[in-house]
Formats: sequence, structure tokens, C-alpha cells
Amino acid sequence: MIGGSGPTDRSNEGYFVAYRDQFTSHGIAALWYDKRGVGGSSGNWAAGTLDDLARDAMAAISAFAACAG
Repeated sequence: MIGGSGPTDRSNEGYFVAYRDQFTSHGIAALWYDKRGVGGSSGNWAAGTLDDLARDAMAAISAFAACAG
């Protein structure tokens, strides 16, 4: 789950929770993370470009894939 515009944390102000619950209840893995500088993440989301935020999403996917084996 990739957050939209603004300072969204991993739950996207609760919006992602229903999706996460539906996915996982059907055995589908769900990845969600705090946008840079929000929640438990360091950095500053407002200073990041669209390319930076896209790289963050790709890094999250890569980390997830590495854990999933």
C-alpha cells in the first residue's frame, strides 16, 4: 500500500486498514510502510520529489521480497 499525497503514515489515516484486513483474511500479503518523515520513519516527505517517493516504494518492495524469500 503506497500512501498518497500529504504526510500519511502506514495506515493512511485508517483508510488502508480495511484493505489490509481483507487482503490478509484471504491469504494475500500486504505491505504498507510509513512515508519518509511520518510515523516511525526518518526524513521529510515534503522535501522528497516524486522520483524520491517512487524509489522509497521500490525499496519497500525490495525489502519485502527479500524477507519473503
